[in-house]
Amino acid sequence: MKNYIKIVFILLCFIIPLNAAVSQIQFFDSVKNVVTSQTYDYKNPVFSKNDGQYGFSNHCWIAYERHNGNSSDIVIRKALYSSYDSEIIFSNGSNALNINPTLINNMIVWQSNERGNWDLYYSVFSGNSWSAPALMDSSVLNETDPYIRNNNNTAPSYTYLAYKRDNSIRFKRYKTSSGVWEKDTIVSDGVNENISPVICKSEISNQFGVVFLRKISDETTRLHQRLFYVYNNSDSISWENVSELYQMNSQNNLSVSFGSNEFITYSYDTLNTSHVIGYQMPFHSSGGIFTKNVPGKHLSAKGSLMGMITDNLYFYFSSLSVLSEYSDSLCFTFINRPGTYNQNPQYKKLYLGDTSLNVRFNVSTPIFNPQNYFYRIKTVWEQTFEGRTSLVESYLTDYLSGIENNLSGDLNFYLSQNYPNPFNPKTIISYQLANPNFVTLKIFDVLGNEVATLVNEKQSTGSYSVEFDGNGLASGVYFYQIHSDNFTETKSMLLLK
Repeated sequence: MKNYIKIVFILLCFIIPLNAAVSQIQFFDSVKNVVTSQTYDYKNPVFSKNDGQYGFSNHCWIAYERHNGNSSDIVIRKALYSSYDSEIIFSNGSNALNINPTLINNMIVWQSNERGNWDLYYSVFSGNSWSAPALMDSSVLNETDPYIRNNNNTAPSYTYLAYKRDNSIRFKRYKTSSGVWEKDTIVSDGVNENISPVICKSEISNQFGVVFLRKISDETTRLHQRLFYVYNNSDSISWENVSELYQMNSQNNLSVSFGSNEFITYSYDTLNTSHVIGYQMPFHSSGGIFTKNVPGKHLSAKGSLMGMITDNLYFYFSSLSVLSEYSDSLCFTFINRPGTYNQNPQYKKLYLGDTSLNVRFNVSTPIFNPQNYFYRIKTVWEQTFEGRTSLVESYLTDYLSGIENNLSGDLNFYLSQNYPNPFNPKTIISYQLANPNFVTLKIFDVLGNEVATLVNEKQSTGSYSVEFDGNGLASGVYFYQIHSDNFTETKSMLLLK
């Protein structure tokens, strides 16, 4: 049935005019301050990924560095639809540098030189507060470049960590139930220098991978990955060998973007310019040039998707924020829904300065406004003015609405908007049949996964109402779809707990 839904929406993508399907209320039309000060410099913003979801929540976390001379702290705060909560400060002493935060919804990890060498520290969110900073390992070797993610709600619950120890790439797991970090695994040795590790979920249900860059020469770095497998209700983990994604030229600026699936994104020098390329794990899976047909030399990118079913099929991302060089200037190129079929994507450029600048940025997952059906995807970056570095943002804003379609054109078939909506946890779905027919009415999450079947039988002509109970499901947008003969219609509904 899931494949059938995908076929229906692919057809709709050709039936519905592209401009009508993808218009935004606001597409990076304004810039405003996130944090600024006469005392501190704020750098390196990082957003959390919503745990196990490509959809959205009414908030996500943002972390960044707060610098004062030769020392710096880590700051974390909640990013809401149109504001930010107060700052929470993690400090390891007045003379220490605390940098490179990485976070998910229940943990943050960063590196600190408080003890002289580089160590990793962490804090865990439990209940309504973050724990005090804790040293992860007392090794005297330098540990840098941390990257964490959860295990997609697989039981038992773990947080995965990839990091660099001197020239090697290491991996650790933190078991939620015991609160203990396990002994590290050597992902790749340090014969060649390895840098910038990330962890990505594969298309295969129990497969993950540690992906990193390896320096082949002073001019060339190439992507390598090491896949691993986890098993439900088991602590076991199995590893494949390291493999290389070979391309002739250098691959750089590795990151993970959360689109219709997780994408490894990186920049690649080709045809006298640089483009942003993405792929889904493992290497042979689908991907593409995300900056195709967009002028400029594209240095790095981060994408985010509002996980509606139509977006999942037709586009990689709702928005892709790209750091680009264009006409001897450094700028952001905001690309509206880059995709395989979107040969002339809408894009907008924002001037940042000359090409000597080094601007770090990050992109949020969609943040929902609980007062209505709007959602927002934010891009936050560093901006220097009069000797101080601040953080500023711009954003895409759009409206969640039902996906209206009727392939038969027969208005005697009808699917009503559920009531109440939003609901908690029960709602009523009503529909009308023009002819006796076999009917299915199913519920899907934002990834297109079926979560419930409400009707699956032959029914007579007439009007019907069915109750849906969302007890046991997480808050968020769900889709209900009716199919009868050649009539198909889908609408969205909001579960708020």
